[in-house]
Amino acid sequence: MTYMAAFVENYPDWIQFSNARALMLKYRFDDLYYLSPSPQANRPQINLSTLDDSDTVIIIGHGSSNSVGDYATHQSFVRALIDAGLQNKNITVWLQSCSAGEKTAHTVGRDGHQEAILSKIRGELTFKGLSNVKIKGATSATITGWRLPESVVKKSQSDSVGDIQGDLESTHQASINKAQCEIYLRIDHCPTSKCLVELATEVYGYTKDFFNDFARQVPASALKDQDKKQGSCSTKYRYAYTYDIDKGFITL
Repeated sequence: MTYMAAFVENYPDWIQFSNARALMLKYRFDDLYYLSPSPQANRPQINLSTLDDSDTVIIIGHGSSNSVGDYATHQSFVRALIDAGLQNKNITVWLQSCSAGEKTAHTVGRDGHQEAILSKIRGELTFKGLSNVKIKGATSATITGWRLPESVVKKSQSDSVGDIQGDLESTHQASINKAQCEIYLRIDHCPTSKCLVELATEVYGYTKDFFNDFARQVPASALKDQDKKQGSCSTKYRYAYTYDIDKGFITL
């Protein structure tokens, strides 16, 4: 089983670099790239053709129920995966971004049916002949950090967890500023995966105390059940899948 990760924004911030490092430590990999809708010079782009059955690519970026990083549509994201060499194998594409599987009033599609981008990506993958590829995403905001497993915040607790984050960012502002400054200075001079990994490691050196405190202060009661639940396809809609939104992560 192989893991690799890719940023889906041209300018990842301190949260994304920190998340990348935390995931690399947990899953013991050191392959970090970009999957960018507008590739730039000196930015290593991921090659998904090397992945095989049971492998996972982790997609790192901010997101919502309608977007994944700099990708505003499910079609453009799936096209990027295909262009990067994704094959029809038992591979998991894990969206580490927030709320990819969250169904809201803003995700209403055909006939008023709510279709989060996670479901749309699943449908588009199947339509493009990649039915064996699995897509995994969160049903609400996500937290990744030191000593804190990938967690999903209950919707009812998002404001209180957001307040904790805001207070801790103020407390650790000096270190966060150093991390962000390091990114600005080096991000356009990292032409290899190794260089990105080194930058992520350095950024996390500045931010791990923030994540330590975050892990201690976020109560377990604010987090969703982390058990994955397999979604089932609805025959009525091309992109509509049914799944339990009380679960943290969904795999379709």
